[in-house]
Amino acid sequence: MAILIGALCAFVALALLRLIALFTNLFYFGRWSTAMVSPVGNHLGVYSVFVPIAGALVIGVMARYGSERIRGHGIPGAIEAILINGS
Repeated sequence: MAILIGALCAFVALALLRLIALFTNLFYFGRWSTAMVSPVGNHLGVYSVFVPIAGALVIGVMARYGSERIRGHGIPGAIEAILINGS
């Protein structure tokens, strides 16, 4: 059972890496690709600082108007939400 859970977690981690690569390519280079690239060579110049700012604003709106479970401080907040609300 542990091997199955470990393999599943590995695939979820790879999917998360591909999702990060997709959004990096989409927002910094304007292309639809899951290739791992650095945002250093982007064409946005000094405006590239607005990409993480826009992401923070999206997360802020989600935390303000979304589910109460989004709020909290990382792992302790997630564990508390699971224990109180039953996952």
